[in-house]
Amino acid sequence: MPTAFPFRLLVLTLLAAAISAQQTEESLRGPAVGEVSDRSGGPWAGVEVVLVSRPLPHNPNVGEVDRVVATADARGRFHAEILRGRPYSAWAWGEAADDGRSATAVAERVFVQRPVVLREQRRLPRRTLVLDQMDRWKICRGFVVRVVDQTDNRLVQWLEVKDGKAVLPFLVGTDAFVEVFADLGERRCPLARQRVEASDPAGDLHVALPERQHVTCWVRDAGSEKPRAGATVFRRLGGALYPAGVTDADGKLLLDIAKVESPSPEFSTLVLADQQMFGICQRVGSNHFPPKPSLPEGAGAEDLFANLRDGGTLHARIVGLDGQPLAGVEVWCAGMASNSPSPSSAAWDNWERAVTTDERGEFAIGGIRTESQPTAHLLLRERDYAALPKSWRPGLLPVVFAPLVGQHGTGTAEDPIIADLRPMCPIELDFAEAGGAPAEDVELCLACLAHWVETPWSLNAGDALADPRGRLRILVPGGEHLGFRAVRGMAMLIRGFETSAGRSDAGPAVARFELPPPTGIRGQLLDATGASGSDRTVFASFGTNNQPAEWRFVSQDASLLTDAKRNALRVLLPEDVHERLMLTVLISRQVATDRDGLFAVPLPLDPVPGMVMFTGKVGTRAFFESKQLPWTGESQEDVVWKLR
Repeated sequence: MPTAFPFRLLVLTLLAAAISAQQTEESLRGPAVGEVSDRSGGPWAGVEVVLVSRPLPHNPNVGEVDRVVATADARGRFHAEILRGRPYSAWAWGEAADDGRSATAVAERVFVQRPVVLREQRRLPRRTLVLDQMDRWKICRGFVVRVVDQTDNRLVQWLEVKDGKAVLPFLVGTDAFVEVFADLGERRCPLARQRVEASDPAGDLHVALPERQHVTCWVRDAGSEKPRAGATVFRRLGGALYPAGVTDADGKLLLDIAKVESPSPEFSTLVLADQQMFGICQRVGSNHFPPKPSLPEGAGAEDLFANLRDGGTLHARIVGLDGQPLAGVEVWCAGMASNSPSPSSAAWDNWERAVTTDERGEFAIGGIRTESQPTAHLLLRERDYAALPKSWRPGLLPVVFAPLVGQHGTGTAEDPIIADLRPMCPIELDFAEAGGAPAEDVELCLACLAHWVETPWSLNAGDALADPRGRLRILVPGGEHLGFRAVRGMAMLIRGFETSAGRSDAGPAVARFELPPPTGIRGQLLDATGASGSDRTVFASFGTNNQPAEWRFVSQDASLLTDAKRNALRVLLPEDVHERLMLTVLISRQVATDRDGLFAVPLPLDPVPGMVMFTGKVGTRAFFESKQLPWTGESQEDVVWKLR
């Protein structure tokens, strides 16, 4: 009965509030309440309700997953304790049977005190993975499978293949990726990646294994052309890096890899050598343009090579309260991999991975540019919050943003950067609609203005989410110039701000912002034939003119920074041109075209001189086509962009 739902939501909201009132303000968890109904609208009693959250929801490769399971009572209601300040993916399902499993749709963006209403509406089919042409990989011990269910908070499960088959888990997302690996004993070799749609029929999912290709990976110094011994070679699939081996004294490694018809970012080879940058390997035969790469004698056309530029390894240590080390925590880091086929040519690609601190709280990031600020973000586990002041903890995002920025130490093994969490500044950004009502589903991205530090959200196709009250609480560097982008629909707010040094005896610095009216560019992308340009991404940039946006906001509440009794921040418009450019970079938010090629790009109210729109294929980071579109702050509708 649809008319009953508003009343049900009111009851559930009051129930959540009552439960929350019984908890202390220091509690890390709070109530998620809801109800589950069957297809007829009656209570679906006794079913299992699952709630899942990752620190970086769209990234299945890093972070500790929080999985909470509840059971619906006789009235179909459930209550679960989930972490505050974090979005969850939630669904309910019945008992598994031979012919499938009844389930609800997945409810996304489930927060503490946001009531959840789930209704049975589908039957999840059973599927069995069947590997074809396994004789191509007789050398391996067997095969394993990684299944990545594409809910907002990615679900990851590993399966072992027996006799060429594996029963897949019930998939609750709209689609999933099935990744197949050869078990070669000490390593796993990525072989295949296949997408499964929720609408695909039940039964067998056949995956043909690719041919096995025996190649040599050559790794050398780009300047001296000396071989790089002891370099670790990685194969990449689905954004994750899998070690493939270490180069010998001649800088080479013999590899068995999957043969692919054409180069793909999904299947790529990267190299990490001590005191060198990350290298992206290229196939020898793929270099068709002069000057030809300088390669060892005997390198075949199918072989891989990487000529590495100079780089380095950064050492750091993370400490919490009383200077105690944070051991066993993950640090998400990212950088740029390069290859220099010849002295006058280069190839580039992004890399990302996680490193874990040792018992002393220490970690090392290899393969970075020594002249640049390394990208590193700490991923807190629930138990790590004990290393923070109590007033900071409730609702704090598990991602500590740029903990190395502004800290002491040079980054050498003898003088590591000390990432001390105590002088960092806890902030709380609160967003409201015009009139003061809390803004729901606000998406946020942060940036350091004085340093280039890649954010963990922009590389993972999803910004951080504010809670239903429009609030995001996060730990950021103290005494630094930062910026944020807040988006809700077509409303985009970009601001620069400065933080004070953190105080452990005070709560987070709170700043409230009102979202502007919706503004941006709407249009349609057409291919060269005039057909709709679906499966594309579109974003705006200031192009190559290096002119920042004409920001109209000014510094506010400067006195907040001089108040020594609390953590504080103030809005500011940077005087430095580079910092203003970094603020302008925040407008570059990718959006996907729909099946008709339609797109809607939100933009700030401030003019952007020489703005350029870029487009590329979904799932890639290459953008080859652009269109000059001046932006004065006034919305543009029905823009038609025909590609070459």
